[in-house]
Order: sequence, then C-alpha cells, then structure tokens
Amino acid sequence: MSNLALDELIAARTAQPRQDPQIALMVRRLTRMVAVPAMTAMFGGLIATLLIGFAPRLGNPAGELPGPSALSLTDLAQPGATLSGRGAMSVGIVALAALPAIIVLFILVDQLRARRWTEAAVAAGVIGVLALSAVVGH
Repeated sequence: MSNLALDELIAARTAQPRQDPQIALMVRRLTRMVAVPAMTAMFGGLIATLLIGFAPRLGNPAGELPGPSALSLTDLAQPGATLSGRGAMSVGIVALAALPAIIVLFILVDQLRARRWTEAAVAAGVIGVLALSAVVGH
C-alpha cells in the first residue's frame, strides 16, 4: 500500500465520527437525572442524621470508616426505611452504584436499535460482567 493510499485511508477513518453525539448527550442527561437526586438524598440524609444527634466516633480502627453503616437492600425494602437519615443516604449510594449499569444498558439498547451488533455485544458483555460482580460480590 502506498503512502498516499494510507494517508487517504487514515483521513477517511478519522473524518467519520466514531460516536454519535446524541448518545453522549443522552448519557449526560441520564447521569444528571440520577446523580443530582442521589447526591441530594445523600446530603439530606447526612443532615438528618446529624440533626438527630449522631456523633462520629473518633477512635475507629484503621480499616473502618466513621459513621453508621449503610442499610442493606432488604432493609431498604421495608416500609419507612427511606424516611430515616441512614435510609436516605443508602438510597443515594445505591443510585450512584447503579449508574454505570444504567448507562451501559442505555447504550446497549441504542446499539441494538441501530443494529450495530459488535458494539451491542460489547455492551452486553459489560452488563454481564457487572451482573456477575454484583452477584459474586467482588
């Protein structure tokens, strides 16, 4: 292949947009729609926890964070659990933890609708790895 042909091939490949700008815009909007309420819930829960008189322990072991632990998903499913400060903070943490999976799922659906099978397979693989790590716990 001559240098001129290689230059033309590189120019043609770089001229094509690699990513649809609509996808990036929708991902940004989706991130804002999840992250802003999640952070609001976390900070609201922190304020509520501090107002009811939680005092952080200063003599914690080196591997332990100060403050109360987050509620488990089964505890969050109980009626009234999200009304407490710990419940609100836990809901915010769960929402932020689920955000990457939500984004990849959105991209997967978009790639399937566009019939881009390779990109859809990669997104499905990422969803599979995220699901496996959620089940295994690592």
